[in-house]
Amino acid sequence: MTEEKIERLVKAFTVTGTILLTVLFLIVGYQFIVIQGAKKQKAKLEEQLVILQEQVLHAESDLEYYKSDVALEKLAREHGYIYSGDIKG
Repeated sequence: MTEEKIERLVKAFTVTGTILLTVLFLIVGYQFIVIQGAKKQKAKLEEQLVILQEQVLHAESDLEYYKSDVALEKLAREHGYIYSGDIKG
């Protein structure tokens, strides 16, 4: 192999290596950006999950209240129901 061919091969390998490294750095940078976006979305979803869990707990306590006799009687009276033992005045 002549010195000229060796020089061309070294230049070709150098250019190829440089392009390969540039592409790899771009891929790593893109992946970093995607991971950061996913972390932000995960944090937002976790916040929403906490809020929804609190709403479920609140709704369950409301359900227990409305299933109780006290709540049923109160709602019945609000809608005009009169019990047989009530005093009319």
